[in-house]
Amino acid sequence: MLMIRDTQAYPRAAEVAVLEHHERMDGSGYPRALLGADITPMGRILLLAEVVAAFYEKYDDMPAQRLSLVLRLNHRKFPSALVAFILPLLQEEVARESALMPLGNDAPRQIELLAEAFAYWDQLKAALPPDAGAKSPAGSAFAFADSRLMALQKALIEAGSHPRHQGELLAQLQGDAIGMAEVALVGREALWQLQSILNASHRRWPQLSDRATPADAAVADWCDWAMRTL
Repeated sequence: MLMIRDTQAYPRAAEVAVLEHHERMDGSGYPRALLGADITPMGRILLLAEVVAAFYEKYDDMPAQRLSLVLRLNHRKFPSALVAFILPLLQEEVARESALMPLGNDAPRQIELLAEAFAYWDQLKAALPPDAGAKSPAGSAFAFADSRLMALQKALIEAGSHPRHQGELLAQLQGDAIGMAEVALVGREALWQLQSILNASHRRWPQLSDRATPADAAVADWCDWAMRTL
């Protein structure tokens, strides 16, 4: 943004859009954690364009299907009015990609890992002393982990891909290349998000291993499980 400003060749709106290209509509982006209403129209275009370009630069296999999945699974992060223009453009390519790929043989193991991750967190929460979790401050490790895990489960439910639904889904999709490919990609994306929760917890709260409070101990125990398992 500062480089663009120094050229004195672009309007202020372009400078701001570049600054905003890693923001997200739900406030989870950076550098200013803006909510959707505070991101400029040009910034919204650029943040989505950057994501689209990144998928085609990063992935040689199934970029359209990966991108389509991420846009739908993380729909609160991206401007819905703009995503509505992108998704139809991806569908024909998704069909071609799926016909050329394996049928998602790793999907059952991915479903098992996701189910274990959510069940173990629920078990840790249930074992906490009364109100220990509820009284954790908003900026605590417990509040962060709980909100992120709940948000991931909600996104999976909305996508019809929560682990408790996928066993039946897999049985119905045998021979459906597009459907099986999507189930496998949902699993990969969700496991990546679990890994990001683990990494962020360690980065932001390096003292978690001290287990100073029951809530911190719950997060530390979940992170230890994730490090061993994912």
